[in-house]
Amino acid sequence: MVDSAMWTLLGSLGGVGIGSFVTWKIQQRQLAAQERTRFHEQRLEIYTQFTGACNQYMSAMQVGPQAAANATSAHVLLIAAFEKLRMCGSTNVFNAATAVHAICVPVMTGQANANQVGLAFNARMAELVVEARKELGID
Repeated sequence: MVDSAMWTLLGSLGGVGIGSFVTWKIQQRQLAAQERTRFHEQRLEIYTQFTGACNQYMSAMQVGPQAAANATSAHVLLIAAFEKLRMCGSTNVFNAATAVHAICVPVMTGQANANQVGLAFNARMAELVVEARKELGID
């Protein structure tokens, strides 16, 4: 026969075990939520810099050669923002940004005209914005 002290001990151990498990699960969820939002502000800043630089560059190139000074400064910003994005963006955001960058590069090297690639640029930019919003938890 098991006496009441043994039942008390077993009940206490069972309660401690269940309480520990529940606490562990809560901490796991909190850590997962923190990881999803980690560097949220930095990512938002970098994504905004990249999309802004791309838009500024393509707009300057559509105006024509007289806007070369604006295009050059935007070109520098675009490259710097893309490199930052490569370092901290998720795979989906990076892939979408690479598609935008792939449209900008031929314009940078003179192999394409900004007016000719405008529709493709806008479509890839929209995809990038959708992916960035997903990653940041906006949608």
